[in-house]
Amino acid sequence: MSNQPVIKILVSCHKDIVTPSSDVFLPVHVGAANTKTSLIGMQPDNEGDNISQRNFTYCELSAQYWAWKNLDADYYGLCHYRRFFCFDGIKHPSNDHKQIEVDCLSQFSLAEYRLDDEELIRSVVDQHDMITPPYWNVRGVPTPDTPKKTVADHMIAYGLLTEDAIDLLLSITSERQPEYLADLEAYLRGSKYLGYSCYIMNKQLFNRFCTFEFDILKEFDKRFCYDHLTTTAKRICGYLGEILYSTFVNHVRSERTYDIAQYPLVFFDHTNPLYRFEKPEGEPVRIFWRYFELSAPLMATCLEGLARVIDPCKRYELTIFHTDKLEFNTALLLAGDIPDNLTIRKATWPAVDCSNLHGKLNVDEAALFFPMLLPWLDGGQGRVLWMYGVALLLDDPAHLIASEQQQALCASNYLELNCELNKPINSGLKKTYTTLAGTYATFDPSFMIMDFKAVRQRISLDQIARWCHDIISQTGYEAPVRERGRKHEEAVALSIEAMAAQSALLALMDATLLDFKIACPALGEEEAKTWGSEENVIPWSRVTRPSVTLYRGENLPTNAPENIRCIPFWKFARHSNAYETLIQEMAVYHPRGVKDVLFPPESKRRLFLAQVKGLMRRTLGH
Repeated sequence: MSNQPVIKILVSCHKDIVTPSSDVFLPVHVGAANTKTSLIGMQPDNEGDNISQRNFTYCELSAQYWAWKNLDADYYGLCHYRRFFCFDGIKHPSNDHKQIEVDCLSQFSLAEYRLDDEELIRSVVDQHDMITPPYWNVRGVPTPDTPKKTVADHMIAYGLLTEDAIDLLLSITSERQPEYLADLEAYLRGSKYLGYSCYIMNKQLFNRFCTFEFDILKEFDKRFCYDHLTTTAKRICGYLGEILYSTFVNHVRSERTYDIAQYPLVFFDHTNPLYRFEKPEGEPVRIFWRYFELSAPLMATCLEGLARVIDPCKRYELTIFHTDKLEFNTALLLAGDIPDNLTIRKATWPAVDCSNLHGKLNVDEAALFFPMLLPWLDGGQGRVLWMYGVALLLDDPAHLIASEQQQALCASNYLELNCELNKPINSGLKKTYTTLAGTYATFDPSFMIMDFKAVRQRISLDQIARWCHDIISQTGYEAPVRERGRKHEEAVALSIEAMAAQSALLALMDATLLDFKIACPALGEEEAKTWGSEENVIPWSRVTRPSVTLYRGENLPTNAPENIRCIPFWKFARHSNAYETLIQEMAVYHPRGVKDVLFPPESKRRLFLAQVKGLMRRTLGH
C-alpha cells in the first residue's frame, strides 16, 4: 500500500453533503474563515497558508489554493460538491454539457456510477498525467440572450463576466504570463468549452498550473472593483479560474509531452446532507414518516394533527423522509407551533445512510422496500411506528404502539391491493402473489408497528435481500422509466406490481394485520364494495372512527373531498393553520405572478424556462 502514489481529489463544499467514502477524496470546507459553522469530517480551507477569506470571489479555488500550499500528494484533483468524474467506461446518456445528469447525490448513485471505487480510480489515474472533462460546443446551446458562438460571449450572456473583466484578464496575462496569452485568446474566441475547474493531474503539472493561475488571479483580485456587485458577479475570480484552467489545459496539450485523458463528469441536481440513523437520547416514542407527496399544506395538516394527540408528559421523536420536491420548511411553517416534547428530524431521500445495503439492493429496490428495511438501517432496539403519505392520527401514537406489544411486526390491511387483485385483468398477478405470500391476506406498509430488535432476531438482512430479488422477479415489478436518463427522487411508483411486492415481503416476514379500527384506508365506497373481499369490506365499512386514516392517490382529501372517509380530515383541517392554503391548493388554477402569466404551468414556454434555468444552474455551479 505504501508503494502506491498518493492521490488526493479535493471536493469543494460549502454545505454538508453525501461524500465519497474512499480515502482518495478529501472534502474541503471552502470559505471556512467566513462562517462560524464547521462542517464535520471536512478539511477547512482556512488553515495554514490560505485565501479562505476571499472565497466569495475565488469559490472552489480556495480549496485548490489550500492544497497547493499545505498538502503533499503525487496526484491532485478537484471536484465540486455536485460534480464528480465517472470512470466506469459505460456510455451513459449526457446533457448538452456532456455531463451525466442525475437527480440526487447519494450512496446509491456513488455506487451505481462507481464514483468512489478507489481501485478503479487508481487504475485510471495511474495511466495519465492529466484528466479533464470532455469539451462541449457552445454553438446552439441556449443562453438567456440567445445561443452564442464563442466561449466569451456564452459566459457574458449568463452574466458571469463582462467585456471589461475579460479585457483586464487579458491585460494581466500579457503582463505576468505572456506565454499563455495566445492560448487564452484562442479559448475565449473559440466555441469549445471546458470550464468547471474539475481535473486530476500529477504533482508537477499541478504546481505549474497553480503558479500560473494564482499569479494572474491575485493580481486581478487587487485591481478589480467589487462595489455594488451581486453575489453572483462577485464570484468573478472563480469564473475566470475556469477560463484559466481551460487555457492551461490547451497550452499543455499543445506541448505534446503529457498524456491527457478525458472522462465525463456526473452532475447532481440535488445535493443534501447524509441522514445518519442515531440512537435517540432516553426512550422517546419513535415515529418514522415517509412523505413523498408534493403538498406542503397536506403535510402541515397531518403534522398539526399529530401534535394535538401526543401526550404532553411523553417525549416523541419524528423522522420525516421526504424528497427535494417538497417545500419542507413551508410545511413546518404552516403547521404552526410544534410542542417542545416533539423532536423533528428530516431526511431527504435517497440521501440516507444505507451503507449496509451496499451490494444487496439498488436504489429502486431500497425505495420499494424501505420501511421493511428499517430494523437493519436504524439498528435500534425498541418499538416504533411507521407511516407513509397523508395520514391523519386521531389517537396518541404511544397508545397505538403499546396496544400491539405481543407482535414483532404489524401492518395495516391493504384493501386497495385486495381490490386490484380481485379484478379479472390481474388474475395472473393474484395467483403469483398468493403463491409468493402463502396467503390471500394483503399487507400495507403505509402504517406499521415494528419491534426492531425482534424483527432482526427472526430474519437476517441477507434473507430479506434474497426475498426482495425473488419477489421483484416473480411479480414483474419494474422501476419507473427514467426521464432523459435521469434519476427521480420518487423511485417507487405505486403500481399494482409494487403494491404486491411490498405486501408479499411483509407476508414472508410474518407480519400481523392491524384491525381497520386502528388503521383505515380511505378508499371509495363503490370501489371497495365492488372488488374487495367480503372479509375485508364488511369490517372496513363498519369503522367510523379509526385511530389513523390513510389517504393516497385519487382518494387524497384534496382530490376526493366528497369521500366519506375524508370528512374527519376536513373537520380537523377547518380549524388548522393550513386550512386556507389547502383550499387555495384545491382551487382552479389562476396566475399568481408575472412568471405564471408569461410562462403558464405545463406549457411549452414553461418547459423552455425550466431548461434555461437548468443550464444556468449547471453553468453557475450552484
